[in-house]
Amino acid sequence: MKSHCVYHISNDTDIEDGYVGVTRGLRRRLYQHRASGLFAERTVLRILLVGTEDDCLKLERQLRPEKGMGWNKAEGGWNHCTGTIGHEARIAAGERHSPATEFYKGQPAHNAGSTEYLLTDPNGNEYMVHNLTAFCKAKNLTRENLRKVARGTRKHHKGWTAALTGR
Repeated sequence: MKSHCVYHISNDTDIEDGYVGVTRGLRRRLYQHRASGLFAERTVLRILLVGTEDDCLKLERQLRPEKGMGWNKAEGGWNHCTGTIGHEARIAAGERHSPATEFYKGQPAHNAGSTEYLLTDPNGNEYMVHNLTAFCKAKNLTRENLRKVARGTRKHHKGWTAALTGR
């Protein structure tokens, strides 16, 4: 079992200031912080605890019980993957995450229709399309090519033009 650690990044200040986080891959996490601008040259890193995930999340929760404390945006001890405190409700392989976002072959995806397109065929007929995948399948068109036309990276696709409606 890999051990986790609680770490503190600050400008050499006390625990009330700075960022407190939990990770089991400190090197990778520091690269992420550096890329986001949080971990710069003059900041100091302190390891507060090395232990189990539970122990580390509990300590982080004690140090950052509310949103916006120090440099943290979220409260501590929060599992951002599952939306729970701690890791008790972690989604295991094969378990359902949310029925609303599940996709089954032959059914439209949960986000189908989230973008509206105004398509014009070669004869000048206009179509307001909510499900581009189904429309392209019915008309023997390539979905990605029509998306490129709508974004302006292509002029047309098989004589069809497309535009995003701004919905």
